[in-house]
Amino acid sequence: MMTGFQLTRIDCWMYREISDAFIDAIGETGVPEVFVQNARSVVFREKTSRLSRRNKLTLEDSPISFFSFHVPSDYSLKVLSFIADKADLSFPGRGSVLSVPVTVYRKTPPVFDEKKLENLPQSNVMPFKDLRGLVAIVTRGEGNDLAKAILQTGRALPIVTFGTGMGLRDKLGLLRITISAEKEIVQTVVSSHDADANFDRMVDAANLDYPGKGFLFSYPISAAVLDTKMIRGRAFYLASMEQIVSAIDTMKGHSEWRRNSPFAKKVLEMFEKPSAWENLRIISREGVGYEKTRATMNLGAGGATQSRLRLFEPASGTDRTVSHEREINELIINSETREKILAAIEPDEDIFELSSVERISAFRAVKKESRARK
Repeated sequence: MMTGFQLTRIDCWMYREISDAFIDAIGETGVPEVFVQNARSVVFREKTSRLSRRNKLTLEDSPISFFSFHVPSDYSLKVLSFIADKADLSFPGRGSVLSVPVTVYRKTPPVFDEKKLENLPQSNVMPFKDLRGLVAIVTRGEGNDLAKAILQTGRALPIVTFGTGMGLRDKLGLLRITISAEKEIVQTVVSSHDADANFDRMVDAANLDYPGKGFLFSYPISAAVLDTKMIRGRAFYLASMEQIVSAIDTMKGHSEWRRNSPFAKKVLEMFEKPSAWENLRIISREGVGYEKTRATMNLGAGGATQSRLRLFEPASGTDRTVSHEREINELIINSETREKILAAIEPDEDIFELSSVERISAFRAVKKESRARK
């Protein structure tokens, strides 16, 4: 059976034009490898209407870079705060950074420059805690509708990446021709007090309780510095509403004060219950991950979503003679399937990563029947 290493995954997404700030910061941490993915941020653009006194809000996309890497858990908060400080992420409209506890399985133990990590300067940035991440996998072309629903809550900023579905379509027989393999992965981060309400809103907005419409899950986040700029447009005041909200969050040390769910206590009780699900991420060289993913599905895993990554090694730079193209396959599995996978599959050069999943949602026929009776 494979040996697991308890680490923390740090995810950071930034607008392309300022992503050099992340590259400079990560070089000072001594982190050996970073995975980079193309993504887009979806926000509202405020446009002035000549026919009405009220301004119109439209959706606007912007290309962003999605960085992901592992660090020892003892240094995770220090690294997160350092990156947020160096990239000025506490200022709205630049990006977000968050940390997730994970267990990593790989053939060789990960090596970190702990001297550099220990010598990182202390940051004044105060990350938020008690957060939840929400990830929805929907058919390509439907990501903007879901992103709009998220923005309308005024609670979170969505980002969208692209992927390819595999596994589920093969089990649907003739129905498979109606389900596109091309997927959009919509991610956002909310306070745990609002997680349940936002989860249900995303299910309804994307019709995720209909067959073949998609999949949604939530997971715990240890700490984060989040972008709060959801509307772009003309500035009428010295400080924007996003800056005011961010300042109040910082003073209070949390974002519970702006929760919009009246069921906070009920939600917290729900999250305290242990989950039987986990998120398995398999990072492999391009073209290699399919066979490993197929093997996990033969052992009981459900459908998978595959996305493309690129490996960046800060210490060595980019070696053009070596392929840095990677792919990541993500699956939701239960504890029984996890044990089968860990016992049967060797990681070779792959990286197997397991993290907790707190809630999932897919097609549930019973729910639709109950709605019809109403």
